[in-house]
Amino acid sequence: MHIKHDRELIKLHQDIVETLIHTIDFMRINSAVLAPQPHGGFALVPKTSQVDFYTIQCRPWAPLIDIREVRTTRWCADPQIEVRQGLWRGREIEFFVACGTGIRVAIQRYTDLLQALNACGLDLCSPVVGHLVKDGSVIGVATEVHTGLATYADRALLYDAFQQLERENIFFKIELCPGSIYISDGKVRFGYLCASRMRLYSGREGGAFLEEARQIHWSCLDDFLSTLEDEFFSTFMPIRWNEQFRILAYIPTPSDLSFLI
Repeated sequence: MHIKHDRELIKLHQDIVETLIHTIDFMRINSAVLAPQPHGGFALVPKTSQVDFYTIQCRPWAPLIDIREVRTTRWCADPQIEVRQGLWRGREIEFFVACGTGIRVAIQRYTDLLQALNACGLDLCSPVVGHLVKDGSVIGVATEVHTGLATYADRALLYDAFQQLERENIFFKIELCPGSIYISDGKVRFGYLCASRMRLYSGREGGAFLEEARQIHWSCLDDFLSTLEDEFFSTFMPIRWNEQFRILAYIPTPSDLSFLI
């Protein structure tokens, strides 16, 4: 009953915002709050907001994309996973923005993984569309949209991908969660959630150390495949898109938060 009530309330507020959105000049104001009025009804109250972005340390190897050029179309339902989908110059992208310290660490790891695989010439992640920048600083990364979860039937592709990683001394050190690996056009695509579970070794760590890393690496794959055999987890999606959000109106604006409208 509570869930149904919450959904009805959200729908009511969406309808109210949609009828009032023309009252705000978003060419001058970057956000507004829906507020009840003393004599009844609601109004959109202008509010100046500021988001703190954190710099990602990397040497760019892809085009630079001004965050203000990106239009958000989907939000992740989990606030701990800062991933969104949107449009950049008419192209669908999946992107990650460092707007919190914890999220910055996760995106830094993902960027490091993409950079390491790119340097090794390994095609094991969704192609990078570009680096997201604000005022000249890299604050995130954009890739092609992830589609098609890996299944148990893809085990040959997964074994080959793990072998490619092993040859470059890149090993999984923690078990993989269901839904973190994708298959696109017959290619393995390690997703955003894989980055914190992988580690790149220099090869100078010593034979015994690397041998232990290899054993853990392959154990992670065996456990992952065992999980995929379970029907319950075979279609599990750790990144759930929040379908309650929808674009009420899109007004191009030069403000810093234009991509959040």
